[in-house]
Amino acid sequence: MIKVSDINDFFEELFGPHLIFSDLKKEHSSNKKIIENIIVGLEELSQRDVKMGEEWGIDITSYSEPFFVSIENLIQLHFGPHISELIMFYVYSRIDFDGNLIPFEDIENGEEIYMETFEDLWLQINKLL
Repeated sequence: MIKVSDINDFFEELFGPHLIFSDLKKEHSSNKKIIENIIVGLEELSQRDVKMGEEWGIDITSYSEPFFVSIENLIQLHFGPHISELIMFYVYSRIDFDGNLIPFEDIENGEEIYMETFEDLWLQINKLL
C-alpha cells in the first residue's frame, strides 16, 4: 500500500524541497465553516431585526439594511447569481410566518428543493459549483 508520505517524498525529490501541498479536504472544510458562520449570522441578524420590530416596535431596518446588502453583494460576487439566490432564499424565505418549511423553486431545473438545515443548503451549493 502506498503511503501519503511516500507520494510527498516522490514529489519533493522530483520538484525540490520547496513544493507545498495544500490539504484540499481541510481547505474545503474550513471554507464550509466560514460560509456556515456567515449564513447563520445573517439568519440571526435578520431574526433579531424582525423580533425587535414585532415585540418592541423598534424598526432598525433602515440602519441594518446597508449591512445586509453589502454582505449579500459579497456572497453574489463569490458564488454568482444562481447560488446567491439559493443562499438568500435559505436565509430569508425558507420558513414562513407559521414556521412551515417552504421549498426553493429552482426554475432552471424545475425542482422544488427543501432545505431545513445548513447541511441541506451546503449540499445544494456543492451540486451547483
